[in-house]
Amino acid sequence: MTFAGAKLLFVLLGFVIGFASTAVLFLITYNLFIDPANSSAKGWTIALLVISFIIGLILVFLFYKFLKDLAIPIVAALAGAFGFYMIYQVTGVGN
Repeated sequence: MTFAGAKLLFVLLGFVIGFASTAVLFLITYNLFIDPANSSAKGWTIALLVISFIIGLILVFLFYKFLKDLAIPIVAALAGAFGFYMIYQVTGVGN
């Protein structure tokens, strides 16, 4: 990988992980614990969104630390699994 491509990979994956974790955490807790008919629902919704965003940032940081050390083995394992899958499909061993 080139240097720019390696940095872009970390940024894109971090953004996806952060957005997905924040959205899932917010949606699950909003649907379970917030009553929109309540008068204080707006304040709780904003507080919940801020807390979900902070937890998402923490997960992005931990994901970056994990991926920085293991990026090459993960990509190599995925490429190997894809290669074996292609060979498996061509040879027809499963038929």
